[in-house]
Parts: sequence; structure tokens; C-alpha cells
Amino acid sequence: MVFIYSNSIRMKCDPAKAWKLLAYDYPDVQNWFPGCRSAAIQSPNTCGLGAIRKFCRSDGTSFLEKITVYDERTKYFLYDAYDFTPSLPVNLFQIGCQISEVSGNHDICDLTVTFYVKVKYGPIGWLLARLVLRGKIQKGCQSMLEGFSYYAVSGNLVGDVLPPKEEIEACIIKTK
Repeated sequence: MVFIYSNSIRMKCDPAKAWKLLAYDYPDVQNWFPGCRSAAIQSPNTCGLGAIRKFCRSDGTSFLEKITVYDERTKYFLYDAYDFTPSLPVNLFQIGCQISEVSGNHDICDLTVTFYVKVKYGPIGWLLARLVLRGKIQKGCQSMLEGFSYYAVSGNLVGDVLPPKEEIEACIIKTK
């Protein structure tokens, strides 16, 4: 069974600029993802289909990410995360990212991030995913959305910790 978690954020940013920062600056994830110490390209191409980066977290863990689906027209890409150090009990760990223009406004866009995770160990793994992994994914997804929005709108680097809430809120538009 595949566990799916999706969330989005609306930001005060031109969709073309957001797409460039997200897709073309693929190796620069450390500029906006809290806790990312570094990201190094491991493939001949730095972005697009087949691009691979090694994501090293501040806590010493690392993994590889490879773009397996890339659609410039719809501003969507999906990457597989694998070779986790230390290893995770997963058979599948994918993250999809999409930038969408808000109808009628070229200065506002949505970023949607979707996680697809298939855990090992059958029902026990599923229970583990529901009790432990789900919260970590939700927290990571929110940090990803807020960090990217802040960076895309303000141009300021994020670092290990997200900026204060009021600085993030100045970059986004609440939809709920």
C-alpha cells in the first residue's frame, strides 16, 4: 500500500520565476530547504529528466534524488529518493512538485508537493508509516513549502531553521 501525502502553498511569486528556482536550480535546494547542508549533482545534467543530486542533511543523513518525470509545460516534476543513509524501511519514496499559476494573476502561484511512500514489512510497516513516518513527512513537507516560498519571494537564503512566521506569512497568501 502506498501512503500519499500532499500539501500546497500560495505565494506572491511569478510562476515562471518559481519554476526556474524549483526546477532549473535543482542543485541549489540548500538555499531554501531547512536542514539541507548541501546538495551535489551526481549526473551529467544539472536539471530535467534524469538529473541526480545527493542531498546531505545537517544531521549527517543523506540520500540520492533522481528526476524520473519532468514536464516543462505543466511545470511538474517527480523524483525518486533512494540510497538513504542510514537506510529507511521503504520500497518507494517519491516526491512530486508542481507550480501552478493562479487564474488571472501572473504574480501569484501555487506550489504543490506530493509524497508517495511505500513501506516495507506489510501491515507492521503500514502501521509504522501511519504512526511515525506520516508526522515526519507532514513536517518536512510544510518546511519545504514555507522555505521555498520565503526564498522565491524574498530572495533570502533560509539556512537550517525557517525564518520567523511573520516573515513567511509576508510571502504567502492564506487560502483557508
